[in-house]
Parts: sequence; C-alpha cells; structure tokens
Amino acid sequence: MVEEALQYVESLAKEKGMYFAVMLDEFQDIIKWGEQTLKRLRTIIQDQKRTCYLLSGSATTVMRNLVYEKRSPFYRQLVEIPVGKLEKNIVKKFLKERFDTVKIKIADPEIDKIATDCEGYPDYIQRLGLELYLVVGPGGSITPSQIERAYEDMILGLDGEFENYFKTFSPTEREILVAISREKSKASEIAREARKQIQNISKELRMLVNYGVIEKPMTGQYRMADPVFSDWLKRRFQGEASS
Repeated sequence: MVEEALQYVESLAKEKGMYFAVMLDEFQDIIKWGEQTLKRLRTIIQDQKRTCYLLSGSATTVMRNLVYEKRSPFYRQLVEIPVGKLEKNIVKKFLKERFDTVKIKIADPEIDKIATDCEGYPDYIQRLGLELYLVVGPGGSITPSQIERAYEDMILGLDGEFENYFKTFSPTEREILVAISREKSKASEIAREARKQIQNISKELRMLVNYGVIEKPMTGQYRMADPVFSDWLKRRFQGEASS
C-alpha cells in the first residue's frame, strides 16, 4: 500500500508535468519496520525523477546513522540538514513582534524569561504566547507572575500528551527520565536515584540519547532534551518514588 501510494505521486507528477515533494516525518518509526522496508523504499526513491523526499525525525542519532552508517541502505545517499532549536535572539524578536501586533506591552526581562522557559522549541513558544494572550488580552501588560501562571497552565494542558508519551518508555527508562528531571546528571547519580546498578542502565541511557530524549552536554553528564517535558516529570513525580 505504501509503495503504491508513493508510485502514484510519481505517475501524477509525470501526467501533470509537475514536481512533488514527499515528507515522511518521524522517520525513525519507519526504520523500525526493518531493513527490507528501507531497501524497498530506497529503490522507489532512486527510480523516481519528479519526486523528491524529505525524511525527518526527532531521533537525531538514529537519523544520522541512516546517512552515515555503512550498513544503512541509505548510506551516503541523503543530504543531512540538521534542524535545531530556534536561537534565543530569534525567539525574542518573534515574541516582541507578535505582542506588538496585538498591542500587548512586555518588558525585555519578561521576553527573555519566555525565551528561556521555552528553550527555542517553536511549539512551546506558540503555546505559552497564546496562554499569555488569553490572560492579558489586547492592550494589556505582561508581568513575571503572569508568565509563571501561563507556564503552569501550559504544562497542565500538555498533561495528557506527556502522560501518553511517558507510557511509551520501558519501566527502567521511565525511572531514568524521572531521575534526570530531578537534576541527577551523572550515571552514578541516575543509577542511585533509580535504585539500579550502573551497568543495568547503560543500555537504556544509550538508547535515550540515540532517540534524542536525553542529551550529553559533556562526557559523563546527561540532561533532558525537552525542558518542558522535564518540568512536567518533576511536578508529576515530586515526592513520589520513581516507579
């Protein structure tokens, strides 16, 4: 079915004398279908002349391996285009322009706080901006306390989404994520918080890094990649045993 759908795009492009782009998002989930699926997809892509493909995924290490791992069917056949978080100065400029548009007053320290809380994630920037707009309204002024309340409301609004996301991890991975959200950054600290031996969590740590859920800012140090998800975990499991 997938093959027929992709072949239809190419045949339609030829029929209409046009070119199309097909984007396959969260491609790391397709990778799980197995090597034969990837090989077949590669064959389809190679044979098409009027369709280009964009394969995107949030698991950065997995996506890089798709391009640079010699055993990958797509080895050196794709162009890697890293898409990172938005730079802080871009976020601040965007926020100021949007608030000016609706005549909401906001001082530079408050803009800086929003940009810091969202850490360059476009989804969170828009969500938090909307929460503030609904609270303040056109012509109003934004205060630090309103940002705090809006941030809490945003996390509350993401509760169901984060809960379902959290359930996709194994029990050991969940314990690791809770430990890191509690600012345990070294493997020994994470293992102690999760009540595990270090050697029993090394595989899970590698997997979580590979899938972009946690990051290694420096050797031997781990942190959550998503600051808002980290804050949700901290609030969700505050004072509870990580189970």
